[in-house]
Amino acid sequence: MDAKQYISALSLISTTRPIKIVGSDVEPLRLRSCPSHRRKPEAYKGHRPLPRRGLSREQSADYFGVSASKFDQMRKDGRIGPPRLIDGRKVWDIYQLDRDFDALLLEGGEDVEDWDATL
Repeated sequence: MDAKQYISALSLISTTRPIKIVGSDVEPLRLRSCPSHRRKPEAYKGHRPLPRRGLSREQSADYFGVSASKFDQMRKDGRIGPPRLIDGRKVWDIYQLDRDFDALLLEGGEDVEDWDATL
């Protein structure tokens, strides 16, 4: 079987890896319809595209726009409510976080509707 027959036979096979032909100057073949050209699950590692109701401590701090240590300080002084427990894991309810954030004082201590009024 020569290189051309080998390539034509391989084109019938779906593959996710480049095919290397040894002893030939033919470039590796990659089929465009194969799954390797789609986004792989490992590309989402550390990122979940789905919305969630419960957040970890670090995610809750990010949601608030503060560091994890500032989030802990706000928990201690009562500005942020307690977490829920899922099998011993602490998870903050995003709806409760929204209420806690809404309860924070605005700059100047008043409920100011107009940005120009704060300047």
